[in-house]
Amino acid sequence: MTELERPTAAVLGLGAIGGSLALALRQTQSFGTVIGWDPDFDAARAAQRHKVADRFVNACPDAARQSAIVFVALRGEAFVETLTVIGPHLRPGAVACSLLEPHESAHTAATRALPGNVSFLAVDAVSWNGDGPGAAGTGRTVAGAPSADLFRNGVWCVSPSPAAHADAVAYVIQIGERMGMQAFFAGPREHDGLAAGLQQLPGVLAAALLHVATRQPSWRELSRLAGAEFREATTPVEAGEVERQAALSGNREHLVRWLEQLEAELTRLRGTLADGRDADDYFVTASAARAKWLAERNLPPGTTELPRAEAPRRRFPF
Repeated sequence: MTELERPTAAVLGLGAIGGSLALALRQTQSFGTVIGWDPDFDAARAAQRHKVADRFVNACPDAARQSAIVFVALRGEAFVETLTVIGPHLRPGAVACSLLEPHESAHTAATRALPGNVSFLAVDAVSWNGDGPGAAGTGRTVAGAPSADLFRNGVWCVSPSPAAHADAVAYVIQIGERMGMQAFFAGPREHDGLAAGLQQLPGVLAAALLHVATRQPSWRELSRLAGAEFREATTPVEAGEVERQAALSGNREHLVRWLEQLEAELTRLRGTLADGRDADDYFVTASAARAKWLAERNLPPGTTELPRAEAPRRRFPF
């Protein structure tokens, strides 16, 4: 397939995640052109310096009109506004994907903003290589420049809308696989519920630990005893503060349930210690659970025990 025959893709939102996605899409060589756009001037200029896209535009409708598939790597009001603006300009049969917005709110916005002849899928690119938080509406960030390798060996979690064409679903899955990711299907509510604990909660715990420690009256003296273990435990707060703060409110219902379970676990531990009893094997069992998870997560492709659904493997018309 020549460059003229290959479709055009657009990435709207060129922060660390959007920029990395644009690079990864280019690396697959599946597209004749990858177009980039960002509503923030500084982010757009940084993306141009890193050459994350083949071409950049000044207005998102220009990108939408030219593209077979559009990824919107923005969240909150910026996501809704961008989806609303590009809706009338998308080609019939085009595909639109969210990348950072929680899946439930992404589907709600897409239902209102997009025409019926456009297939919508909420996508969560769960990184295995990044230094920042995971996805699920948290708005992952990574340290340093955008990198196509961010997505390699990750999980491409997809929540198609009920009206999404089977060919469009298969096409999006294929794109994820070409970037080195494994497909994982989840309903929007299921996705957001799981992500609140697996991707948001670690950052919340890091922030809570910092709040408790730094509010101690003697913190100025105590801080000298805070070494590598404390530094590593609180590292998640360094990346994506704005996105994490937005996600704290945007996914509050699901996060509350995880916090309740965490509170119950800490209460049990506190009760054990307060009664003078030993918390037998507390770290041993936790370490074993982590080792089991890592062993299963690192199984070669095709032998993983991650649940997955089969998407139809038909050729997308573009």
